[in-house]
Parts: sequence; C-alpha cells; structure tokens
Amino acid sequence: MNKPTEVEKKIWQLLASVDAKNVELGFQLCLMLGGEHSKKIALRLRMYPLWCAKYGLEEAYCYHLKELDLSNQHLEVLPPEITRFTHLEVLDLSNNRLSALPTDIGQLARLEYLCVDANYLTTLPAEIGQLIRLKGLYLSENHLQVIPDAIGCLEQLQIMKLNTNQLSKLPECIGGLSGLVELHLKDNQLTYLSPTLRQLTTLETLDVSHNYLNTFTEAMTALTSLVKLNLAKNNIRHIPESIQQLARLEWLNLRLNDLKELPASIRQLHHLQFLDIADNHLSLKAMNTLRQHLPMCDIW
Repeated sequence: MNKPTEVEKKIWQLLASVDAKNVELGFQLCLMLGGEHSKKIALRLRMYPLWCAKYGLEEAYCYHLKELDLSNQHLEVLPPEITRFTHLEVLDLSNNRLSALPTDIGQLARLEYLCVDANYLTTLPAEIGQLIRLKGLYLSENHLQVIPDAIGCLEQLQIMKLNTNQLSKLPECIGGLSGLVELHLKDNQLTYLSPTLRQLTTLETLDVSHNYLNTFTEAMTALTSLVKLNLAKNNIRHIPESIQQLARLEWLNLRLNDLKELPASIRQLHHLQFLDIADNHLSLKAMNTLRQHLPMCDIW
C-alpha cells in the first residue's frame, strides 16, 4: 500500500469515531492531503457540514446545501461558519443550548424555515427581520420575554410558534405579518393581545391557551378566516356577540375560563364541529340549549 491509502485509512477511522476530537483530527488530516481524498471519505466528511465549512473541505457541497439539521448537537453558540451556507432554505437548531442567535443570521437570505425550539433564547436579534423569505419560524420552549419589532418585516411568514416562553405582550408590528396562517402562543404570560392582530386576515389557527387573558377582544372577532381558536385556561369572563363574525370557525376551546354565560350569537357558528366550554360557570340548561342549536357540534 502506498502512503496516501494508509493515510485515508487512518482518516476513515477517525471520522467514524464517536469522539469529537478524533473526528476533528480526521478533518485536519484531510486538510493535509490538500483536498485529495476518496468519494467514500467525502461522503463521511459531509456528515459534519460545520466542520467542512470551518476547514474549507467539500465547499461546493456546503455552498449548495439547502437543508441543515444541527439539532441535538449541544451547541451553546452558533459558529460563524453558518454564514457560508448561503443557499440554505431549512435550518434546524432545536434542542441545543443556544442563549442567543448571532446577528449574522440575517445573512441567510434564502432561509424559508427556521427552527430554534427547545433552547435558552432570551432575545432575538433585529436582523431576523432580514429573513424576508421565511415561511415558518419555530421558537417554542425558550425564555423569550419580548419579540423585536423587526419581526413585522416577515410578510411571507405563514407559521409562527412561540409556545412556552415568557412573553407578556406582542409587538404592534405583528399586524404586518400579512401572510400568517398559524400563530401559536400557548403557555406564555400574555394579559392582552395587540389590536393590530385584527390585520391578520389570513389567520386560520390561533392558540393563546394557558395565558392570562381576561378579555375576548374585538380584534379576535375580526379574524374572519379563523378555523381553529384555542383560548383554554385563561381568565376570560365575557364573549362578545360579535363572535358570530367568525363564520368559518370549526374548533373552539374555551375550557378553564371564568365564563358565566355565552352570547346567543354563538349559535350562529354553523360550521362549528368541536366546542369545549367545560370547567367554567355555565349552567346545565345553557349547555343543553347550545346542543339543541348546534346538533352537529361535539360540545364538552
């Protein structure tokens, strides 16, 4: 065997190791070969795209990569090499230890889906507003207390999930998310919703369960595209007659609130298939009357 073959054999052993230090040593040996390695080695290197970017190996592969899964990598900081993946459309950073996203995140101009679920984020950089192609933004299970105004620039955003954070309010600019179809805000500290919410005319799903809302606002009744509305476990005491404007509503959860009565107009929601009003202060008579007027609806 000639020397390069022996070196490649060693590289393969290192890259196959479960020890990160050995894997990185394999990259360093590849660098010593000047990028001259077998296809087998190349495929193994591509399993570690961040190190490929760091060491300048498999550059064409990195450049054209459209999806990058960095979930469950124990990352505490997103390395600067991330900006080399300029064609990325999907980036998964979930289940890491990130406390912040770098301002460089705004350079990933082609990004359409960004998932940073289950990290330790406390803030978001304003540069996130530069990701104008974003369609899905997933930020659940973090420690976010505020959302930057720059979020309003994401006009193509269709899904935003912010469940299980520490949000006490939403920015006024949320009304700028003109393409939003799903908004998930479960398990936060919200006491009210911005009036600009009414501008989300394409919104079909709104989940604000497990918060501290005490009012079913007129802004909510303006969301005439709503199909699913979850307001369970809040402090809502009154539902306005204008709820009948939600004519497309099929699923409504009002469980665990402080309701003593429901408006008569709720009977006009003829598309309603599921209604949960349990654990309020409603009379049995009111429940039975509702069942008579909405015979096709599963009422709890």
